[in-house]
Amino acid sequence: MIRFLIFLLILLDSAISFAISLPFLSLKQSKSLSEETQHNPVSLTAEHLEYAPDDSSYLAEGSVVVLQPPYRITTDWLSWDQKRSRILARGRVRLMEGEDRVEADTMDWNTQSNTGKLLNGKIFVAQDHYLIEGKEIEQTAVNRIRLQDASFTTCNCPDSAGWRIQSNEIYLRRGQYLLTRGTTLYVNRVPVFYLPYFMVPVLTERQTGLLIPQLGYSFRDGMRYRQALFLAISRSQDATFSFDFRGQKGIGTGLEYRYALSPQSGGKIEGNYFYDDKEGLARWDIASTQRVHFSEQLLAKMDFRYVNQPENFLVLSDQIEQRAEQQLASTLFFTYRGATTYAYLSTRYIENLRLGVNDQTTLQLLPEIGLRLSERPLFHTPFFGAFESSAVYFWRRSGETRERFDLYPSVQWPFQLSKRLQSTASLGVREVGYFQEGGDFTGRTITRFGIDLRGNLYKQFYPMSYQMNTHLVYESINTKELSITPFDDLDRVRSRHALTASITQRFLGKHPMKEATEGLLRFTQSYLFSPPDSLLGQVSDLRMETKIHPAPAFSFESDTFYRWKDQRWTSLNSDMLWRSQSWMTLTIGQRYTRNGQVTQQGDLFNSLYLENREGVPRIHSWNGGIVIHVNAGVSLAGRIYFNNDLHEAVDQHYGIRYTGDCWGITLAYREIPTRNEFSFMIHLKGLGSESAPQYKELFKE
Repeated sequence: MIRFLIFLLILLDSAISFAISLPFLSLKQSKSLSEETQHNPVSLTAEHLEYAPDDSSYLAEGSVVVLQPPYRITTDWLSWDQKRSRILARGRVRLMEGEDRVEADTMDWNTQSNTGKLLNGKIFVAQDHYLIEGKEIEQTAVNRIRLQDASFTTCNCPDSAGWRIQSNEIYLRRGQYLLTRGTTLYVNRVPVFYLPYFMVPVLTERQTGLLIPQLGYSFRDGMRYRQALFLAISRSQDATFSFDFRGQKGIGTGLEYRYALSPQSGGKIEGNYFYDDKEGLARWDIASTQRVHFSEQLLAKMDFRYVNQPENFLVLSDQIEQRAEQQLASTLFFTYRGATTYAYLSTRYIENLRLGVNDQTTLQLLPEIGLRLSERPLFHTPFFGAFESSAVYFWRRSGETRERFDLYPSVQWPFQLSKRLQSTASLGVREVGYFQEGGDFTGRTITRFGIDLRGNLYKQFYPMSYQMNTHLVYESINTKELSITPFDDLDRVRSRHALTASITQRFLGKHPMKEATEGLLRFTQSYLFSPPDSLLGQVSDLRMETKIHPAPAFSFESDTFYRWKDQRWTSLNSDMLWRSQSWMTLTIGQRYTRNGQVTQQGDLFNSLYLENREGVPRIHSWNGGIVIHVNAGVSLAGRIYFNNDLHEAVDQHYGIRYTGDCWGITLAYREIPTRNEFSFMIHLKGLGSESAPQYKELFKE
């Protein structure tokens, strides 16, 4: 019962989140008419016009028009006392500036103090379609406004507005705060929220205030309510504080702080805390991203992520990417990039999220430093020289640790065989040394000789063109087998004599709608002259990459690996997108990876090489999404992730959205292994409401 009362109070409190962007903040501050007349003359016309020279006053009746560009006032009756700086108007009073306008039955205004009162007034701001109505609108000082029996909406048809906010009284001090009494939100003339009193800060730029809440109900966790508060700290800083209420599951909070030091430097710090009543434990996570450009050459970047329980994302997150994460990596980089020099200092700490995995044996890089000198001419010869060097400390809480350094000088000789054929010969020697625990030293030498051959062919077949690129790499690597456990790609380098070939075919053209289309087909394969063991055949898996864009509305991409030795596919990944600009978006994706040793693309010496393998678990899944835009502003959406091995859907999300001229609503249902829930969100035009991340993903926003 207590939790329900907390939920109800916060729900009522959030009503004011729909009213914090009142258009007074957008109205321009006018100079007094007495000041304007010194620079811009006033034109006054009427059916009957009198002038009293003793007190310098005008009295106008019938079709009165006061014109002082860009302002125009029309009314039935007007009295203008220049000595007292007072304008009094009655009957169909209208003040216009461009498309903006103010209407009232009566206007009493002091042009010197810029204060006055409107009876039965309306204020319309065209840019955001703000419409305010009040029985009495009074400006008591330049920045102070009071409204009685006031309403606010952004709908095009105020007589039948889809939504409006009604308040008994509103006090506004521009640039400081807004105070309301007796505030009610109406949707289609039905009262939805009521709040007796509320005060909220208002700013002339970004505004601090409550954001649109998110509501839902889960069969497992009960009622769900999420409310966010945006804090506009300064022009270069802001923050969002959130409250997360989940009925039977628990209560949590979150804070996201963002800052900018310069256009290139800034960062974000995010933290979430949730007390899980069902499990009786606290769940929290921290994430931080910082980026600092000290100069054009020197950059620092930090990414830090930590969760106190490995299953936090599975239990609490609504984002499929977070729920699928297997590990969190925290990194720190300092880089210097000169014309021909690149130096770096980096650290990497990994936290495993897979249940049952021993995190004590996870390798960490604490730290790694490196230097790279790009190719430069060697004296006055056709040869180019390059150099790489690195040193790294591998650490973990339990298990073997070591230090490693390597030096890698190399020489390249590029030469042109013909107009469409280029070749580069290279020779390098890599010295690698290891310092193990206890002071033992192990080293090895890796020598590599390679020839890189590239060719291209281009043909024009109007209205299409054809381009073929060939890439052939021969390499000979000689080294001794490493007697210690390999930690990364450099440790896993083995002797090989291999030839890798890649052929890419591109089809370019123009669609009748004048948008470029493309088709791509690439084949890549490696051949080993002398396989190092029986697990590797002479011929590697054949990699086939396909990209087809026959029309702007359709695309298909696939990346597959076929093993000749077993005559079967080891990996199949594909994605298809069909989008009709008017009514539908359809996506279908498929993922398959065979259990066991799977080919990995590339290594430190050759980005195309395909005979390195890594043990992976079997993956077989499908995913699909569809968004249909029905008439009358209604959209239907669905998304599903299906695990083919389990023969069940691991994530289902369905929604319906109505979007009108000035308001909208989203209803959704989601089912995942840890929970299933209904949720909804109201969108009000002009109040800066933004969809939750899960809705953006569902409706392909």
